[in-house]
Amino acid sequence: MEGVLHTILAGSNVGILLLATVAFFARFLMGASRSETAVRLDQLAFGAAVVGFFLAIPTILTGLLGTWPLAAIGTTLLAQNKILAATALLAAFGMFSFLRWREGGRIWEVPRLRILAAVLVLTGFINLVLVGSMGGSASLKGTMLDPLFLALGINKFVSLTWGIWVNVALIVLTVIFVAYSMAAPRGQRR
Repeated sequence: MEGVLHTILAGSNVGILLLATVAFFARFLMGASRSETAVRLDQLAFGAAVVGFFLAIPTILTGLLGTWPLAAIGTTLLAQNKILAATALLAAFGMFSFLRWREGGRIWEVPRLRILAAVLVLTGFINLVLVGSMGGSASLKGTMLDPLFLALGINKFVSLTWGIWVNVALIVLTVIFVAYSMAAPRGQRR
């Protein structure tokens, strides 16, 4: 039963976070526009990212506790990579949601905030694709991305050591940026 619940949650989460990503980048392409469409895209991206973030938590937990034997987590690189990518996905969309909540619509007016938000959403999306693809591999079904991974030389069964340091660096830099942003008086944050 847990496997079925995880599959339902994961499918829903992929759709919601894909919606957040598409809405974000559609809004990103509009620059500093304050049109009604821009405002609605911003609200959609933010709302979907928040819902996706909170839905990712039970999705990860049901995947971790309901589909993997605990022995496999410590010994299988695919399981470890999936947990790593899921954690990075959670961190990236969580940081984007926090940044957007903290700064509001300013993220579209301040280039550094807009770029940081884009990096966070793109990082979350890339990890979303990796997690989904690893899930297909774990269920022995494969994914339509397998030929792309093969062409790029990405092996999901080898430790993602480079990916972890990129994700950790991104998370640390975001925490520093957000902490600085919160410490500076509102008019001086630019």
